[in-house]
Amino acid sequence: MQGAFFDGKYWHVYFLYNKGAKYNENGDQIGENNTEWYHMLTKNFINWEYKGLAVKKWNPNSWVDAAGGTIYINKESDFNDNKTKNGRVAISTAYIGPKGQNVLAYY
Repeated sequence: MQGAFFDGKYWHVYFLYNKGAKYNENGDQIGENNTEWYHMLTKNFINWEYKGLAVKKWNPNSWVDAAGGTIYINKESDFNDNKTKNGRVAISTAYIGPKGQNVLAYY
């Protein structure tokens, strides 16, 4: 599970999923790097509402996986950007082969 938060009514839960993943007989991933974040809502952790894709992979030719991270609610326009005031900002690591890892923010 990635970042989760309670908005006063629902728990917003984010998880990683790679629809292009393939595995060998030892369980090692041998498929594509296409991990993205998906979003679900719950009031009670028994009944769930699927909301779909929340954080897309960055760029298919560059940082290809949105990996571990968290969600930040931009209540005070901390990013000096009124477009994202009270919006969600996902802060995630991303990686690709020899380039290693980087930290990316999505809003």
